[in-house]
Amino acid sequence: MLTVIKDQAERACWRVEVLDERRKAVESWGADGRSVDVARLDELLKREVKSPFEEEEWMLDVMEWTIVNYRYDPDIMARRMATLLLRDLSEEGERFVANSRVNPMAWRICQALVGMLRESERLEDLNESPLHDWILDAAQGIRSEPTKRGRDPHENIVRNCAITFCVFQIREVGLRPATSSNLDGSACHLVANRLKCSYETVRGIWRRFNR
Repeated sequence: MLTVIKDQAERACWRVEVLDERRKAVESWGADGRSVDVARLDELLKREVKSPFEEEEWMLDVMEWTIVNYRYDPDIMARRMATLLLRDLSEEGERFVANSRVNPMAWRICQALVGMLRESERLEDLNESPLHDWILDAAQGIRSEPTKRGRDPHENIVRNCAITFCVFQIREVGLRPATSSNLDGSACHLVANRLKCSYETVRGIWRRFNR
């Protein structure tokens, strides 16, 4: 959930937390061949922010860094989803098992769940889980990974989340998130100008993710 932070001292602490989360993310990728601009991340961490304008610029810079340095990886995304599902394998697990017949991402999430249960020596949890039949079906060839069709719907998830996060936080500095016309004067305009894309594109992403 996006959090509203209005106190300046709290916002300073929040900025450190935002960048710390990104640092931990890039460190967790390890030696997988990713090229990450850590120096830019350090510069953003050390930068002093003294005015609403400077904070807007800081958030736009963080958004831009995130889009450039975070790369969509379906396996990483599946593992993150599986981590959340480990808390309760019943209802949500059943939904992903059902979707795994037609959805390649749901299949990857089920695979990740089984692997994580094995790593944590919790395979007994599968006995009362919808994943139990999924494993047996997969082992016998009754169920197989669905074929990917068309464009991956998650391909732009990093960009869209970064844009939504940036618009929300710029709104908290004082700008409206969007306007009813194409005239300048909103957070969506600032983001569109920075990314050199249309205002309508950014506004569409904001509205879709902010429902």
